[in-house]
Amino acid sequence: MATHLKDLPNVVGYGSLNEPSMGWIGLEDVDSYPWKLTYGACPTPYQSMCLASGVGIMVPIYEYRSLGFKCVEKKLINSKGVSIWKGPSVWEQNGVFQISPDTGVPILLRPKHFATNAQGQPVDFYRDHLIPFIARYTEAIHAVVPDALIFAEGSPLSNTKTHTYLDWQGKGPERTVYADHWYDGLVFFTKVFKRWLYYDTEMNKLSIGWGASELARREGVARIARRARANNIPTVLGETGIAFDLDEKAAYRTGDFRSQENALDSCMQALEEALVGFTLWNYTSD
Repeated sequence: MATHLKDLPNVVGYGSLNEPSMGWIGLEDVDSYPWKLTYGACPTPYQSMCLASGVGIMVPIYEYRSLGFKCVEKKLINSKGVSIWKGPSVWEQNGVFQISPDTGVPILLRPKHFATNAQGQPVDFYRDHLIPFIARYTEAIHAVVPDALIFAEGSPLSNTKTHTYLDWQGKGPERTVYADHWYDGLVFFTKVFKRWLYYDTEMNKLSIGWGASELARREGVARIARRARANNIPTVLGETGIAFDLDEKAAYRTGDFRSQENALDSCMQALEEALVGFTLWNYTSD
């Protein structure tokens, strides 16, 4: 790609990977739900393996309620026992679990399968995987376009109880831009905007009240800017903005876009307060 775009004056750099996911890397226990955000069906990684192998599982279902995301029911998923695999799954082949040939019941064998590497050492997503990948990506791009900027970002949702983030320990690579994403979690997931209510997806914290919510939005953006400064590199929000199909798309029927205007105004105030550059995602007139 860089070979084809290198002579275009409007291309200033390249993004290493959009919203890189930790997946299950570093999980201490595959039969626990590690993510702080709970929305919709929330199976544990082990339950997901079993579901994919044709085992029906009762899975908790979460929805947003007045004071946060709550488990509203447990639902049987994959009741027909459909497997996505032609034979044993990749997890069965690697000894993570097995399905008893006698009872058809899954048996977990290696709950810490993703917690350590082949040498038995603890695994860290950023240290062992993402940062080395960004370094290789940067080297490849700079071999073609030496002065290109590299836009790097961390995982938007942590799979650990304590959120970790992209950090070069104060020594960010040259010509690298910290490009994390930021959204108002409630607007993003519920498609409803209330200025007096804000959900911080990273900190798993709900703010209630006009002043507290506005301060929390600004802190969410400022936190990203502080991390960039701590690594001695510039920052730009690679994505931010609002959902435009708010309130069940009522504005498209009535022509009243006040909810969208208020949501975007709140978002822009947080951005301007933190003095950060950003790219607005995503609005099209149709």
